[in-house]
Amino acid sequence: MTESYYLTIVSAAAIVMALIIIDPNVGTWIDLQFKLFSVNLRRWWFITKIYPRLKYDQWIMQRELAKIRQEFNLPEESEDGDV
Repeated sequence: MTESYYLTIVSAAAIVMALIIIDPNVGTWIDLQFKLFSVNLRRWWFITKIYPRLKYDQWIMQRELAKIRQEFNLPEESEDGDV
């Protein structure tokens, strides 16, 4: 059982190494895939850890903006962005 597992892993690694030797773009593509995975992993971490705080900060800023508009009698911003 474990022999076939190791044989499969070694065969897959040999095929990938042969592709890298034959075409250097394959190595670059594999490197980019690892970098993409790393970026997405960090992005996921930032979204899960920092996103709730950003929503709170956004709410505070909108509240302050509403107070300033009320103080200076400025019109409310419409949905399409026009004043």
